[in-house]
Amino acid sequence: MTTNSNYYNIEMLTIEAVSEILNVSKANVFILIKTGELPGYRLNARVYRVKQVDLESYIESKMYQVQTL
Repeated sequence: MTTNSNYYNIEMLTIEAVSEILNVSKANVFILIKTGELPGYRLNARVYRVKQVDLESYIESKMYQVQTL
């Protein structure tokens, strides 16, 4: 039997951790997940997780260059 080692190194973050990193409420994190703006994984009825790489991509997508006058 072969194992897929691609999943062993994936870091999954809790909703609480994501809310602290983004400095928003947990409810706002759920809204981002429900709208599809931030990919999330529902493990069961109460447990959600977000891949760290997905969160990093989300943050990068929200960055913009400030123009100087």
